[in-house]
Amino acid sequence: MVEPRLSDAELLRQIEAAREADRIADLTEPRASHAFYDESTGRIVVELKLGSAFAFPPSLYPELEERTPQELARVQVSPSGEGLHWDEIDVHLATAGVLVTILGPSMFRAFASVGGKSRTERKAAAARLNGAKGGRPRKQPRATEGIRRRAEPGSGTAQVAEVRQVGDGDVPGMRAGE
Repeated sequence: MVEPRLSDAELLRQIEAAREADRIADLTEPRASHAFYDESTGRIVVELKLGSAFAFPPSLYPELEERTPQELARVQVSPSGEGLHWDEIDVHLATAGVLVTILGPSMFRAFASVGGKSRTERKAAAARLNGAKGGRPRKQPRATEGIRRRAEPGSGTAQVAEVRQVGDGDVPGMRAGE
């Protein structure tokens, strides 16, 4: 299938939108601006575009652990800042991945969750469009095969006593026919 050719105006609009998205990412994502090996501490130091920095020992990564200081000093930052590269030894690390390794995934998720709370015109427009379509679809109840209910005397309600999925073997404590 042949893609339609973009007009010059549309191409310029898309380029500007990509530049704006990159600018926002520089302000909200952990992107490196500079990295170097500090031989006095034995750590790789990464300066972020956000203005902060962090350092990590090469021993954190098996592919860097046995490298010489000269090899470690040849670290380069990708043009986007999303990666750290040692081309001569063929090692490539994601900047965000190094932070996850240092901080642990739960700490990084806590930082990342802030992004979902942001309010932008684009998110507002998407919400309005979704609302015009009738809003978010209602959740459909899952199949309730195998659910046994026990009535609460005098309450008119029932509590779930046990859930069995079709194909599970016998459940301990259940008698046949229950």
